[in-house]
Amino acid sequence: MEVMMLRANVIEDREATMSRFLGGLNREIQDIVEMQNCVGLESMLHKAVLAETQLKRRAPTRMELISAGLSMPETPNRLSHQSQSQEESLQPRQGQEQVQYNLCPRARELKCFRCQGFGHYANECRNKKIMFIRDNGEVESEEEV
Repeated sequence: MEVMMLRANVIEDREATMSRFLGGLNREIQDIVEMQNCVGLESMLHKAVLAETQLKRRAPTRMELISAGLSMPETPNRLSHQSQSQEESLQPRQGQEQVQYNLCPRARELKCFRCQGFGHYANECRNKKIMFIRDNGEVESEEEV
């Protein structure tokens, strides 16, 4: 940063640079860094990075918000065509009871051992028939047995 300031012919006091840096941080990170004793710009940068990682660890996950009955704020990046179609596919079909599914970022990695479907566990499965996987990879349903 100091090299860039020299190239741009910016001449200012060291404390003014630190103050501008602190003013450009997020409010939460700014509050944490202000409480620390920083002697230079490098130490302030290091404290800001540590504060950012600390806040990321403390941020509530999607599963915690779902269990609390809250929803995460919708942003354009989070709304994608794929996630909308995935939510639509989880809607109950006509004549089936509605089951509450917890959508998590890795829902596509979950596999139901009852119906061999993805996105839920066997205890949340809406399909009541049992599926068997043979050693050779064949899948048989309860009706075929």
